[in-house]
Amino acid sequence: MRIVEAGRTLDRKRQWLQLLSQGTFFTTQQVQLKIDRFHRNNTIGYGELTKADVLKSTICCIVVDTENKFDFLYSNTNEAQRRDVIYELTLKRYKFNWANPTANWKLNLEDKLQRIIMFQIIASIE
Repeated sequence: MRIVEAGRTLDRKRQWLQLLSQGTFFTTQQVQLKIDRFHRNNTIGYGELTKADVLKSTICCIVVDTENKFDFLYSNTNEAQRRDVIYELTLKRYKFNWANPTANWKLNLEDKLQRIIMFQIIASIE
């Protein structure tokens, strides 16, 4: 985390964050600790990284407690940020889908099958 915090530019911090998350597995608690530390050290904030940046680089690495991923994602993001994170995940995993060329999905999480789809999106690993 010190390496990310020491990045001179926003792009460099994002690159370090992405690089340091590759091949690593986290729990939601560990990612939350990372977000909290970045907040304390002003690495997340105006002109700096966002929570969405941290989530985009780590959400696929949360494999230990996948049952908490949705609640974790929901508590750390607003609706626009969630769409951004999910778009990032689905774009990487599924690329272009002829059946849905807009890359927009609306899932009713009261429906068990649609909840399973959501968990598959959240738990996807490249």
